[in-house]
Amino acid sequence: SIRIPVWSLLVIEESIIIILLSLLTVISLIILVQFKFLQVIVWSTALISLLKTIPGTYSLIVLYNSTLYSCRDRYGVRPLVYTNTATHITLGSETVVFDQEQQIREQSPGTIMKITDTIEYIYKYENIPKEIYCSFEIIYFMHHNSQIDDHTISELRYRLGSKLASKEEDPIQDAIVVAMPNTAIPGAEAFASTLSLPYYPYIQKNRGS
Repeated sequence: SIRIPVWSLLVIEESIIIILLSLLTVISLIILVQFKFLQVIVWSTALISLLKTIPGTYSLIVLYNSTLYSCRDRYGVRPLVYTNTATHITLGSETVVFDQEQQIREQSPGTIMKITDTIEYIYKYENIPKEIYCSFEIIYFMHHNSQIDDHTISELRYRLGSKLASKEEDPIQDAIVVAMPNTAIPGAEAFASTLSLPYYPYIQKNRGS
């Protein structure tokens, strides 16, 4: 019979344990990597499902694991714009927050952008309907120097006031036009000008209070 020293058996057992521990470590690392990969897939799928299920209205910017995701509903109701320079990528709801010398782009409706060091469109909704802007954004919320389709908000408000005046079938000739500051001023001025009525800034904000 062959006799194996006890110390040899101990060495063999220790070697097996080390190998098993090494294998467990490798397997754990593989599972961790796969789990992180699946998390990204699940998260992206959740955002895509959101765009498919909920038609509007929203613009979302989400930070997840050092990655930004920006989503815009299929109708483009809420504004969402961005710049992409050599040093940084910036997103915002209005063009006024950017340096006007930068190339400002509008995120397309019904899309999801994945933003790391670069921008990647990971989803685009098919059969995009006609864009529908939120009237409150133009009339009230947005800064007067922001732009939509190369037109300032102040210009759009003026044009809306003129359009509203053109709908008047029997305007009162001895009327005056007064605006509620500040967002209504361009529209009121256009309304008065189109109907040849006097405009008076009788209502003013008390900025000292």
